[in-house]
Amino acid sequence: MSLPNDGPVAPHLDIPLLSTVIDEADIPDGLRAALDARAWEKSALTALASELVLSLQAQLARESAQWVQASVQKVWAQRHGHDLDRS
Repeated sequence: MSLPNDGPVAPHLDIPLLSTVIDEADIPDGLRAALDARAWEKSALTALASELVLSLQAQLARESAQWVQASVQKVWAQRHGHDLDRS
């Protein structure tokens, strides 16, 4: 199965395998600072996502329960008529 082409395709690049181990002392300070900043940014974003999930947990549970209840009522109405008040 092939996927549709949604835009330009990057040319095939031969990416070399980096097998040389670089001593930590040989990493330039600017590169080290950039990598540290990127790692910090990733951990801060991950922490923020965790905080958001925890703070929204009660609301998500409530909305999920409402959605399930409404879905069940809709199925019942489709199977047994459109009057949701009938038992």
